[in-house]
Amino acid sequence: MDYSRQHFLFNENVQENLRNCRILVAGVGLGSVIAECLLRVGCENLILIDGDKVENSNLNRQNYTEKDIGKYKASSLKKRL
Repeated sequence: MDYSRQHFLFNENVQENLRNCRILVAGVGLGSVIAECLLRVGCENLILIDGDKVENSNLNRQNYTEKDIGKYKASSLKKRL
């Protein structure tokens, strides 16, 4: 990925640290939004954990679509990201 537009926020060393660090996101309901934000700033090594499945009532506030209903949240989010 090209993160060059973020260099005004993070120097190359910080960007490299973000790329290489492991971040655990446990609970990827509302955490699905946080996981996407982490990925967008350059955190490329996310560990997603959630035993719950996507429900219709999740769609208005979580990072899922109707095609994800009934599927595990962590699997669906991994595909999205």
